[in-house]
Amino acid sequence: MTIKLSPFAEQDLDQTLEFYNGQLECIGFEFLEEVNFTFERIKENSGQFPVIYKKMRKAKINKFPFNIFFIEELSIAFIIGIFHSRRNPNIIKKISQTMKDKVPKNFVKMLKDTLGNRKGSKHSFETRKKMSDA
Repeated sequence: MTIKLSPFAEQDLDQTLEFYNGQLECIGFEFLEEVNFTFERIKENSGQFPVIYKKMRKAKINKFPFNIFFIEELSIAFIIGIFHSRRNPNIIKKISQTMKDKVPKNFVKMLKDTLGNRKGSKHSFETRKKMSDA
C-alpha cells in the first residue's frame, strides 16, 4: 500500500512540526516519528482502524493527541488530514471541497461519496459547496 497526502495534510503536518519544534526541537522529531510509525501501520493493515463514516477511517497517533483521517482505494491510502483530537473533524468536509484541483479525480469522487449526501443531511455535498463559496 502507498500513502498519499492531500495538500491540506501536508500543510497541517508542516504547521504541527513547526509548532512542536518551536516548543522544543526534539518534540517535533518525535511527533514525525510517530506519524511515520502510524503511516506504516496503515500500510500494513488499514483495516485495523475504525471506519468513522462510510469509507473514511481514523488512525490515532501514539503519544500525541492527533488522528490521521484517510480513505483507502486501489492499495493507496489517501490521507485527508492530520488533526488534533480537539479539532472539529467536520473541517474535513471543507478541506475536501478545496482539494478538487489538487488530487486525482477518483479521490474527489470518493470524498463526495464519503462526505456528501449523508442521510438526514439538509444539504448535499454540492449544495454545501455552493453555500461555502458564497
